[in-house]
Amino acid sequence: MVSFVGMSWLRKTGTAALVGVPLLCVAFLAFDAIQLSRARTLVAVVESLRIGVPWNEQSSAALFDQQCDKGVCYEVKSVSNLPWLDGGRHRPGDMPSFLHGRWWVVAADVMLDSSGKVVQKWLVIDNGKYFQFSTVEIFVVSEPRLFDPCLDADQTRHHGYRSSTENRTGALIVDLSPNADERWVHHAFDLRLNCLDSLKGCKDPSEIAPTAWQDMIDDRKLWESDAANQEQILSSCPQ
Repeated sequence: MVSFVGMSWLRKTGTAALVGVPLLCVAFLAFDAIQLSRARTLVAVVESLRIGVPWNEQSSAALFDQQCDKGVCYEVKSVSNLPWLDGGRHRPGDMPSFLHGRWWVVAADVMLDSSGKVVQKWLVIDNGKYFQFSTVEIFVVSEPRLFDPCLDADQTRHHGYRSSTENRTGALIVDLSPNADERWVHHAFDLRLNCLDSLKGCKDPSEIAPTAWQDMIDDRKLWESDAANQEQILSSCPQ
């Protein structure tokens, strides 16, 4: 009798597993597809926001914070593709490679002044590859020193747009002026998110932001091949 009950339990467990495992896989795939769609929508929204213009259609899921600088306070709204905001979450470094595509987030911080106008925006794409840095960061801000040709000779070729890598990790950092030409705006926001949702994940930032990555490589090559012209530009600047 005990043996019969045991066999019956095993059959029921096996049947439940045969039904449950496929349903669980379908649920994961559906969740991933929804989050990928939400991530693409978020990228499009952040790209469309204009500095100095009110942000009228704000996410109801946004988190709010306040930052003050020299007596002037701003509201910072944080949004993410995830149903919960967890932009600081990273995978364990020893997670098996076939699970590398499972943890990722696309998130944004939008700073608003007291009248609700956008002051700056920051988009991050993070798959946990780097411990302290997101894989790709795009920062749109009015900061003249960032785009001063006397501090960065590359600005004579693409004023208001900088694409560089973080020294320690190789993460891609893109700085963009609100006054940058639309060509460079499109370069900055030319993002491919499919690899985030794949089992192998994204190998490096070039898979996510191929155009900005190529711009960074081209700038390095031009610096090496045209050093004399770069030095001439810098020497003409006021000391």
